[in-house]
Amino acid sequence: MMADNTATAMNHLSQQPASAVINLSQASPTNASPSPNGDPEKQSPVIITSSMTESTTAPTITPSVNKYRIAALCLASFTAGLTDASVGPLIEPMKQFHSLPDDQLISLLWIAQAVGFILGAALISPLRSVKPFLHRDNITLLSANVLVFLSYLPLVCSAPLPAILVSFLSLGFGNSFNLAIGNVYCGSLKERPTFYLGVMHACYGLGATVGPLIATRMIVQTELDYGRFYSVTLCLALVNAMLLFWSFREYPPPPLGAVEDGNGEGAMGAARTITREDKTKTPGAWIKSHLHFDSKLVTLASLFIFFYQGAEVSNAGWTTEYLYDRHPASREKQDTYGYAMTGFWAGVTLGRVLLTPLGEKFPGGNKVFVYLLVVLSAGFQLMIWLVPNLIGRGVAVALAGLCIGPGYPCAMRVVMELIDERESGNVSRDDGEKEDGKTGAMGVISAFGMTGGAAMPFIIGNLNGPVGRWVMHPIVLALCTLMLTVWFFLPCSIADKRAWGPRRIHRVVQEVMNFCG
Repeated sequence: MMADNTATAMNHLSQQPASAVINLSQASPTNASPSPNGDPEKQSPVIITSSMTESTTAPTITPSVNKYRIAALCLASFTAGLTDASVGPLIEPMKQFHSLPDDQLISLLWIAQAVGFILGAALISPLRSVKPFLHRDNITLLSANVLVFLSYLPLVCSAPLPAILVSFLSLGFGNSFNLAIGNVYCGSLKERPTFYLGVMHACYGLGATVGPLIATRMIVQTELDYGRFYSVTLCLALVNAMLLFWSFREYPPPPLGAVEDGNGEGAMGAARTITREDKTKTPGAWIKSHLHFDSKLVTLASLFIFFYQGAEVSNAGWTTEYLYDRHPASREKQDTYGYAMTGFWAGVTLGRVLLTPLGEKFPGGNKVFVYLLVVLSAGFQLMIWLVPNLIGRGVAVALAGLCIGPGYPCAMRVVMELIDERESGNVSRDDGEKEDGKTGAMGVISAFGMTGGAAMPFIIGNLNGPVGRWVMHPIVLALCTLMLTVWFFLPCSIADKRAWGPRRIHRVVQEVMNFCG
């Protein structure tokens, strides 16, 4: 009988992953210790452990599948940037079509979209905990992008303004799912996560770069109905829904040992669902589990992204008006000032592609790199304000976009590392709860960012009349100061602490100082 048990155990061990065997080899086979009465206690059973987080949540799939998923997320991000940046050139056609006397009602579009983002952040985590979603991101992404597709229909038809406001609200709701899941997925990749975060957000900048050009050429110069432009985004939304559903069809992968039942749901997944339902009976526990408003880390990260997107969108929205005010010219020449925003978004795109990978190689890692980016952005903001030359101001606008662009993906990578470190030591939560917590946290942070991108330009727009259009610059500089302050209180991750070590440049400087001394 003992021989049979030994053979069975060895056969079981041969089926365990490599991490389980390693943990077994590291465990002490003799952990007996004397009891208070002098008798040795029974030997503790050997516990076989394996990294369930890596097998259930981290993208450990083949590189080809990663490629398709990242491409689908990038296309969705491109569509969001195309939509957001094209609102500016379409404001006048919208006002003429709806016979609006001023900009007050049009400014509600950004507010409606921000409200949609906030609702999406509040509901993304609990929605992924119930049927038919149950942690299947392809179903979640399909539902979100079908909603985005339906949101473009009133815009294509040039519906009345209340319907347009509802459309922007639902656009924000659906895009919040894309952004939260995209941040979690790219930030959890095993190889070059910061680079792929930068690529995904660079695609947003690319869409924001070409969006105003397409809208101007397609609508403004031809005097067509503004709804014709949204036929392009309507088609892209349909393609996004299909690609995201197809590429994420097997993500997250089923946990080890899960047995499919007749309904296609693993027994482990069913047990996890029951356990989580038992843990979240009270409203207070539900809020803490899903919304993470009690987390200091999420609060600080949300404030940073709020200030970040407030500064970014304020620059993108009001710099052209500031150039109009400081360099008055004929209407024909004023049309060319809009190309300054193309330079800004082109700088954002290039910065996220070229500068974002430097964050992991920078002394101190992404945490210190973000400090440098914010300081440089503030410096170029001063140049936009103080340099009297129009060409110099245009160059400063592009360089400000180049420096502020990598701030978002680098900051998200730092936050992802900190969340992973805290969740890895939380044994009271299973892998599904940790994944939901990570996605919910990213949703809350993204919602705060969208709120900042709507609130700060709205405040600046209301101050332009009584104060002057120069008011944008001190507000953006104040936002940069607040970013640095909040970022200072954010803790460093273990990876960033390790990255802060002696570099070649440090040794060269030290040798020069020794030689001079």
